[in-house]
Amino acid sequence: MTISELKEQVKSILREKMMNEEAYKLGSVEYTKKNLTPADILSLAMAYSQASGNKMYGGKMEKMIKVGNDLAKLNGTTQLDVKKRGSKPALILTLLKNKLVTKDEYIKLYKDLLAKQSSVVKSLKNADPASRMVGGAAARAAHRDMKAESEINEVTEPEVISQLRDVVKNGYKTLKDPKTGKKMKVDSYSASAITQVYDAITNPSTKDKFVKSGLLGMQSVSFKAINKK
Repeated sequence: MTISELKEQVKSILREKMMNEEAYKLGSVEYTKKNLTPADILSLAMAYSQASGNKMYGGKMEKMIKVGNDLAKLNGTTQLDVKKRGSKPALILTLLKNKLVTKDEYIKLYKDLLAKQSSVVKSLKNADPASRMVGGAAARAAHRDMKAESEINEVTEPEVISQLRDVVKNGYKTLKDPKTGKKMKVDSYSASAITQVYDAITNPSTKDKFVKSGLLGMQSVSFKAINKK
């Protein structure tokens, strides 16, 4: 690749990034309330991945709440805690199922969106609804609604699944196998595959059996399921 070709490629990437950000009014609209196609979800996820916190909500509580709700649904977490799973699977799982992203791209996107959500959650928790919120009573009510929705949607999950989500986010780790009690090394690719399948299982009894199969059992089932897609 020549220098001029490289420059053109960089310009193209920058133009695409600007267009993606401008296509959405992040913080002004809660997009995940709409019926989104897989292509819509990819576009929205990329817009959030590329946008800065300042650009998304600029310290305004009403915007933080909308951004937080969107990111929680994209990531499949509760609104006020990125480590706790929501009642529904992550919207971005659709991207992998429809082969709109590769496994590596999915892991990177998931990490980016979790980092963005962590930043929003931190900003929300640091804001005092009674004194710092812009928008007065309406904004305070919105904050209460968001907290209530988070508590309603919160689902308790096995410790090993929470630990695997941490591996997806932070990388390679040694975990205790829930079946054998032995310690095993787990990489982010295996952790991502297991949590994807766990989130996709809707029957509580099946989820329980999946976890009880242990790390090797969950990994084997997950790789088979993903390779069939």
